[in-house]
Amino acid sequence: MSYVNSRLTLELPRVPQVKDTDVYKELLAVYNSLQVFHSQVAAALGLAGLDANKLAELGESFGARLGEMNIISAEVYTEPVAAGELVNLFDLAGVKVRKASKLAADRRPAHGIALDSSLSGYPKVRVCLWGHLLPGTYVPSTIYYLGDTGAMTTVRTLVAGEVSQYIGTAISETLLLVTPGQPFRVYAHNPQSTSTSLLLQDELGGQVFGYGLVGGSPMYYEPVLLPM
Repeated sequence: MSYVNSRLTLELPRVPQVKDTDVYKELLAVYNSLQVFHSQVAAALGLAGLDANKLAELGESFGARLGEMNIISAEVYTEPVAAGELVNLFDLAGVKVRKASKLAADRRPAHGIALDSSLSGYPKVRVCLWGHLLPGTYVPSTIYYLGDTGAMTTVRTLVAGEVSQYIGTAISETLLLVTPGQPFRVYAHNPQSTSTSLLLQDELGGQVFGYGLVGGSPMYYEPVLLPM
């Protein structure tokens, strides 16, 4: 277990070496906790040195190890899922997977990214929960957020009722590091029908407000994010 760029290593296999599904899940939870502990101890001792720039220098083959111990498998539910789409995990007689979505009608936070494509009822897909390197064309340091139906976007939503969630950051022109963060639900505070003069301002006097339906009517408002 040496995904942390440090002189501190843990001599463990990358995944639990057991075949029993229930035991595997329990051990995987322990492994994930050990990853966090490993990173924290390395940082506390001054032995850690892995950041986005260093990861980009080391390349995809090294960085891919970040996500290797955070992969689970789940059955696709209702709709097809394609590799590279953000997915939501939920329990329905076992772990199921469906496309994540920020939309108020769905409100499905992203728990990971699909590594395989599959149809509903077909073989399970692998899902990386954290640390996946997604190839593509990017502008380095660009931040991505949860979008519609499995997609991601560079625009953070301020629409009341939707899910605002950090997904990852482009660490190079060809790689996006997918590390889904805490999802937040957007609420509307101090809604106004027409005027925005009394709404939230930043330190420079610029106004910060959202616009969307509140009680069925289009309103301007101050967006408030509450953890889901």
